Order: sequence, then C-alpha cells, then structure tokens
Amino acid sequence: MRPRSLDEVVGQQHLLAPGRALREAIDADRPHSAIFWGPPGTGKTTLARLIAAASHSRFLSLSAVLAGVKEIRAAVAQARQLRAAEQRGTILFIDEVHRFNKAQQDAFLPHVEDGTLVFIGATTENPSFALNDALLSRARVYLLKPLERADLERLADRALSDTERGLAPASTQGAIEGSHEAGANGAADAGARIEAADSTDSGQGRILIDAEARRLLAEAADGDARRLLNLLELAVDLSAPVVSERQPEAGPGAESAPTPEPTLEPIRRISLETLRRITEDGVRRFDKGGDAFYDQISALHKSVRGSAPDAALYWLARMIDGGCDPLYLARRVVRMASEDIGNADPRALAIALDAWDAQQRLGSPEGELALAQAVLYLASAAKSNAVYRAWNSALEDARKQGSLEVPAHLRNAPSRLMKELGHGHAYRYAHDEPDAYAAGERYFPDGMAPRRYYRPVERGLEIRIKEKLERLAALDRAAARPR
Repeated sequence: MRPRSLDEVVGQQHLLAPGRALREAIDADRPHSAIFWGPPGTGKTTLARLIAAASHSRFLSLSAVLAGVKEIRAAVAQARQLRAAEQRGTILFIDEVHRFNKAQQDAFLPHVEDGTLVFIGATTENPSFALNDALLSRARVYLLKPLERADLERLADRALSDTERGLAPASTQGAIEGSHEAGANGAADAGARIEAADSTDSGQGRILIDAEARRLLAEAADGDARRLLNLLELAVDLSAPVVSERQPEAGPGAESAPTPEPTLEPIRRISLETLRRITEDGVRRFDKGGDAFYDQISALHKSVRGSAPDAALYWLARMIDGGCDPLYLARRVVRMASEDIGNADPRALAIALDAWDAQQRLGSPEGELALAQAVLYLASAAKSNAVYRAWNSALEDARKQGSLEVPAHLRNAPSRLMKELGHGHAYRYAHDEPDAYAAGERYFPDGMAPRRYYRPVERGLEIRIKEKLERLAALDRAAARPR
C-alpha cells in the first residue's frame, strides 16, 4: 500500500499541499538534502522514495541500526559510478539516522557538498539533539505529523478496496456454481454488497467494516499508518465470513420473487468486537513494523504494576538504548508511583522524584542509574491503585455535579460582613475535638450525599490507613449530633 505518487499520500498536507515548499521542490525536480523528523508510520520513507522517483534519481537505502562507515562509502561509490555513467543523481536515504555517531554523520558531508548524492535522513528524535550541527546546516528539516483520524480512515478504506496492493480479493467472473442465469436474475456480481447503514463497503463488496470498528481502528493506530495497516490485516484475517444474498428483481406479472441465492464468494465483515479483541489483547504483539515507542512505555509501566522488577528493568534499558529522553521516562516513573503504588508505600513517590532530580543534575549516563533504582523499587513495592481510582471518581463527580456552593460553615470569614452573612458559623475546629476529629461533621456541599472515593487496599501502609478510616467512620455513625 505504499503510495506511488504524491496524490496517493494521505496526511502531511502542511508539506505536500500545492504551494508548499517541499511540494514545489518535488514538482520542479529540485531534490535537496533533508531530514524527515516525525513519529513512526507517518511516511518518511515513502516521501524519500517519491522524491527519488520524481527526480529520476537512484534510491539507495541504509539503516543506521545496521550500517556503518563502510556501507556509507560503498553507497557513495555507487553514486559516483551512476553519475559518471548515466548522468543520474542518487538519493541516499538513511533510516533512523539519529543512531549514527558523530564520525558516521560527518562521513556524509563532503559528498553532500560536492553534489555526489542527495542525503535524506529519517528520525523520530529531535534533530537539534540527535544530529550534528554540520549535517543540520546542509539539510532542511521537515516535521511530519501523526496522521489524523480522517486520514487513517481514508487509508483503511483504500486498503480494503484495493485488489492489487490492498486486502480486497481480486474480482472473479461468473455466477454461483451450478447456476448460469445469475446475470439475468440481477446477481451477476459474485461479490454482491451487503447494504448496511452502519458499515463501510470496501468497494469490491467483499470486505465490510462496521463504522464503530473503523473509528476504533483509526484511534488504535494513533497516527501511525503502518500500525493501521498491520491491525487491519489482522482484523481481516480474524473477521467472520458472511454470505451475501441479493433479492432478484421480479419481472412484470411475477407472482413471487425467486429465492435469494448466496454469492459465489463469502463476504468478510470486520466487527467492533473483532477490533476490540485485537487492541485489548495488546497491540504490540501484532506490530510487524517493529516496537513502537508507546508500546515500550506501556510494557515498562505494566511490568512495574505487575511487580516484575527484572522485566521492568529490561524495558527501561530498551527505551534508554533506543534514544528515549530520560527525563520523559522520569516523569512517567513519577506517574507510576502515584498510580500504582500510592499510599501503600508513600516512599515510592519520593524515590521517583529523587531519581528525576538526579537525572536532571547528572544527565546521561550517570543519571540513568537513579532511574533504574527507582524502577526496581516501584516494581518491588506494595501496590495500590486506590489513589488513582479515588481521584478519577472525584473528578467525574466534580464535572457532573456542577458548581455546587460551599457550605456556609466551611466558608472563609476574613471580614465582619462575611461573619454577619454566616460564613464559618458553627464550624467545628477539629483540634478542639476529641482525638482531633469532629465526628459527624459534614464537608461535602449541601444537597450532595457524602461520597466514599478513597478505599484503601489491604497492602502496605494502606492497611493501617484503612483501619483508621473505618474507626473514624464508626465515630461518625455514633455521633450524637451529626450536622
């Protein structure tokens, strides 16, 4: 499904719309060295290939994961031979160019300068930090954006309807086996469509996708065309075949319509349930294009949550080695401390914050050891999502309940007028009460029933917190004068 022309490219209209600099350069056959910076599946390789095709240049591709200076020199030699023999240019495309070290990046410079080749690099990392200034000064940086939902849905429709490169089966001729009069009966198309208001037809009528499934597919792809196509291919494989039946048109004076007959080929229908199975079971398992960034952070988080310190350490190492910003990981580790450990072990949050501070102070690689220490502690600590669940419940109520008034006895009363209006009247100062607890006092807005958001678990420090809250609740129930 790789586009063969600019008109087939979905998304990136900020670069490819008529009048944009990159589009004009391609249309005018003026290729130039460039850096395509963007997340996976946004078309970096595709654009490089299209530029080569439009300029009638040879396209050479290297991966920075596997190639070195030796491979670069070999590519340069090929470019020189082609230029001398055929007067053709060469576009050298380097995928994951941020993986090259300074010496490898410097190897391009003289050949870019003398016009031996046009260099195009693809990176998911910020070029300002991942690439040499000397290389950046000779290449224009283009930012590729994640594909919008509409772009992804359009790509899915194209894949389902394309019989040459997509997923739609090739058209077949003839009618149902044993019946040679299907054409006369209005059923000549062996791939007759199932008409459904909530489905999108593939175009050939052989693969249908429910509207909600189509939406979920685009959301699960998260801006990544490659991921969308991988998920879609799996969804087609898992989709259930259904038989299409078409009611032949009755001729004038016909007493009854003929019995519908099934089409020659079954139609597959991708349902919402099929898409849910794929995405809920773990999208990364089906990512044929490689480990995506958000899959790896998900694996790290789930390993910490699952109390698997060795697996958590592995995923942290994978992300650090892959070039992930350690400060981003530090922020995520702090989130894990509150979401999955919470008050079962409050030290987890302090350790996570200390690791973040160490990374900021020391940088890499020294600060990464502090991140490893924090991840191991969090993965080994007692687990509770009680804080996370309580916060989400309280936030939902705050959004749904509207702007409820603060009860008068809880309001501030800094002036005489406010005191005369009753602000703070009959407020019970907790420190003046037995055990510093005003049993029976109300703290929720008037008209709103008290809620219980925080439900500590039977693990770690929350065991004691739960015992205390239960004792306080008993005091409330026994209070002689609840408000």
